[in-house]
Amino acid sequence: MTPAAGGMPVGLVVTADASQLPPGTFRGTVRVLARGLRDLRDVAPPATIPEVAAVVEQVDGVRFTTLVTALAGDLDTAQNALTTVLDAARNLPPEAAFDPQPHLYDWEPRLVALVAAAGGDPAAATAIDELLTSLADTTDWATLADVLRRILAGERDPDQLLPGLDPIDTAIVTRALDALAGRITLTPPPPGEPDDQEQVLTELAAAVAAAAHGDQNAAAEAAPYLDEMADNPNWAALAAVLRRIIAGERNPDQLLPGLDPTDTAVTQAVLAHLTDPPPETTP
Repeated sequence: MTPAAGGMPVGLVVTADASQLPPGTFRGTVRVLARGLRDLRDVAPPATIPEVAAVVEQVDGVRFTTLVTALAGDLDTAQNALTTVLDAARNLPPEAAFDPQPHLYDWEPRLVALVAAAGGDPAAATAIDELLTSLADTTDWATLADVLRRILAGERDPDQLLPGLDPIDTAIVTRALDALAGRITLTPPPPGEPDDQEQVLTELAAAVAAAAHGDQNAAAEAAPYLDEMADNPNWAALAAVLRRIIAGERNPDQLLPGLDPTDTAVTQAVLAHLTDPPPETTP
């Protein structure tokens, strides 16, 4: 895999000062980048603004250097921000590169469905099968999806299931096994509540896609949502990816690694919007 723009925190590069980033955005992006550096340990990532621009500007119509200069004020400030983030990622201890807690929170209702499916619930079996099928084609979640299918098929031995998993997948599988063995009780989602979050995410995906097409009104609409998400550890990674899309990135192989299933679905929805003809922009 080429360390294209998706391996670089474009949202951080274009800020005036990396130290002014919301803490959740900075920490989340550093973790994602640290994992990428470990996955691509034999490939040197772009380390300067010109190197990043050479990759990002392969996307037709993207003028990354112009954008960086306008947002950061000057290239030296942007370079300092990039260097700060790269140094933080390189120096992050391996155990700190993975924060399983937000993923466990997001996976809780899915594990509830998995346990119900293992107990013979046909509706839960259908739901979890659809989820695992969708994850099987993703870079980050395919291995976990395969292990969860093995659990559904009856496997329970952690010595057989856990080898080869990263710390996040290990935490998810361990929680699933603990629930199936009765060592813990999972918390199911509240029944009967309207899915306001899904509606908000759908609207946000459309706004981000329009902003990526150049719609300034859509960009202004999306900005406060992205700022709020950046301050929430559960949503910081998605906020960073959506900002990268607005900045011009389009490659799912670079955007999706490190995202949980919900973030992956939202990002895929945005990219799907971008395959449509761009809307008329407001002057």
